[in-house]
Amino acid sequence: MHPYECKVIKEGFQHALHPQNGFSLCPLFPKLIVYFLGALFETLPSEDVIRRYDYANTGSKYLVHRLTRAGLKQYFSILYTMELIKDQLRKDYDVVDEMDCYYISSLIKTIRELVDWSKLCHVQGTPGYQQLRKLLTQNTSDIECLNYASYTNDNDAQGNSVPIIKIYYPLLGEESISNRSLALLTITHLCTLSVEARRNELISALLSMLVMQITEGLIDSRQQQHFNTMLSNQTKDRANRWRKLKRQKKVMIYRPILSNEEELAVIDFVRQLPNADQVLQALGLNGPKPLDNMKQLYFL
Repeated sequence: MHPYECKVIKEGFQHALHPQNGFSLCPLFPKLIVYFLGALFETLPSEDVIRRYDYANTGSKYLVHRLTRAGLKQYFSILYTMELIKDQLRKDYDVVDEMDCYYISSLIKTIRELVDWSKLCHVQGTPGYQQLRKLLTQNTSDIECLNYASYTNDNDAQGNSVPIIKIYYPLLGEESISNRSLALLTITHLCTLSVEARRNELISALLSMLVMQITEGLIDSRQQQHFNTMLSNQTKDRANRWRKLKRQKKVMIYRPILSNEEELAVIDFVRQLPNADQVLQALGLNGPKPLDNMKQLYFL
């Protein structure tokens, strides 16, 4: 059964963890929730349940589809934790006392500590130009499938059409794409909770801060700096030779913080936040987008 529908487990967690029911286990929330739900995920057919669930939002379906099994396991824990927060907020919509705030803030802390959000979406390694060139001539179908940006045509001197494939840098594998999806799914749930928590300034602020923390983790400054270095080392001769190629040509552009599909999956949720403008600015969504052909790394 999907976490949205499994009332028994959620009620059991709430009874065991809420401070009003006895000794508070709030400091142990991260370990308890991750351990129990991790074991539950392995015991039940949770992977299929989460993948096949009929999500109301098509963007959520898209992001869930990109999760690896490890990502689904983490998402399973996040979903249940989000549901516990939502149930508590709805139960005490008008009055949230200190114990409720402590309980909810501990659940938010659990999500914050589940993974290192500041580094989850950062790509390890900084391959040089020659290494990238080699990668683009080997196993190109997998690389292009996961990192495809666009496909256009150019005309050579004789007027013949020459295909151009644009590929995003940094190159992402299935695990990196799963990590991005986990971060974006978590943002969408936190945004939804922020609507539920709008009457409680403390909880609303905690949710907004966590959204901003995850958002900042999507920005990989090290990779962007490395890409800019490769661009600065690119010679005019290489660019001219690339333009004269009469066969299929490849070029790399720097990956935007969010792809078009990712933007569609999260933007409506982000707009619900009290600090929506701040988050949209961090994601590069509140202004004109830079032309993707301004900075291109050419491959011969």
